[in-house]
Formats: sequence, structure tokens, C-alpha cells
Amino acid sequence: MSIFEKDILNFDCVSSTFDKLKEYDKDKVLAVVSKRQTGGVGRMGRRWSSDEGGLYFSFYMEKNENSNDIPFLTILCALAAFKTISDYTPCRIKWPNDIVSDGKKICGILAKSLVSGNDITIMAGVGINVNNEIPDDLSYKAVSLKEILKKDFNTDEILNKFFKNLEKLYTCSKEEIMDGYRENCVTLGSEVSVDFLSGNKVIKGKCVNISDDGTLDIETENGICNVNSGEVSVRGIYGYV
Repeated sequence: MSIFEKDILNFDCVSSTFDKLKEYDKDKVLAVVSKRQTGGVGRMGRRWSSDEGGLYFSFYMEKNENSNDIPFLTILCALAAFKTISDYTPCRIKWPNDIVSDGKKICGILAKSLVSGNDITIMAGVGINVNNEIPDDLSYKAVSLKEILKKDFNTDEILNKFFKNLEKLYTCSKEEIMDGYRENCVTLGSEVSVDFLSGNKVIKGKCVNISDDGTLDIETENGICNVNSGEVSVRGIYGYV
């Protein structure tokens, strides 16, 4: 049975779809979807605003022949989200896992692993700003489909498109997936600033390559720096100039 043929459970409100999903058997349930989260979390532990009107879901990912690692599976999810949202509005991927439209975040993705003995289960969480109102303090860096296109959208339709796109990507080679990611990643070829969040180290330069392992090559005045973590700001995105 395909992983995409399992149950999708819907809730009105949960603390987080990640936490709710962990209550269910990965062999029976694909995803948990909620209209609202009271404790949604994004990258680096940041609060994810999850007001009603958005699409918030977490799901189990199975390792496939392409890769076993979380960074690659995150790239897989980001490409699926890009393909889904681009059906509605022009958008790009911001490394590693944001989808941006008009310089603002419209979708965020987070992957986690659960370890039990020798068994490793990978979960992914996705938040898409669909019909939700963006809080004033986030309006400079976040946007919704409704705000862009001035109309409401069917979140179930968007969810189904996401899983159809993800299922198609599962049949692609790693090379095809990485080529698709690079082609649609706004970070590649852009001037960036990287804050490593430890030791106050910051580098600036141009992103000249995204390697097959998902890491960035940043060309600086001191040579090439390989980046696999940290906060990467892209000129023209989220107000960075």
C-alpha cells in the first residue's frame, strides 16, 4: 500500500499537528490536519502563527530509494509545496524550506525524526498561509494567498494537490529532485547573509551552488564557505537589503 493511501485525520484545534500525529500509528495514519494550532512551532523553535484560515498539517514520511536523511526529505517537501502554491500564485523556494511570494513567506516546512531503538521515523510539518489574516507584527515578512489574490481558497483542495505532487516526486530520481529545487530556489545566485547563531559569526557573499546534500556554497571575499545550518537571509526577501 502506498503511504499516500492512509487516513488523513482532521481537527478543529490542536496544540500542534506534530504532537497530535505522534498519538497515531504510522502504519495507519498519513497525516493530521488542523484548522488552528495553539502551539505551532517553526524552524529554530520559533512560534508559528496558526490562526484559522490557514492550512496546517503534519505527516509521516517513509524513506525511499533516493535518500534516508532529513535534509533531503525537507527538500522533497519544499519542492512539493512550491509546485502546489505555484498553481495559484508565482512563488520561489527560500533555502532550506520556506516558500516565498512577493518577497514574503507564504509557507514553512519543518522535518523531525523520532527514534525508538533502531527504528527512525521521519515526520514533516507544513504551514501554508491560505485564508488566514497575517498578524501586524509579521506583515513585513509573511503573506497569505487571500491577501495576494483577494479571494478565499479551498484548503482541502490545496492539501490534496500537495500530496499528489509529493507522490509524483517520490517516483523521481534524486538528480531530478535536486535540479527542480535549484531551478526554483531564490537563494541560488543571490547575495546572502548567514548568521550561524553561535559565536556571533556572520558571513556575507553570493550563493553559487546548492550541493546534492542540500548544503550551500557561499562565495565570500575570503573564498568559498560551505553552509549546512544557520539563518540565511536573502537580499530582497523578508525586508533584508
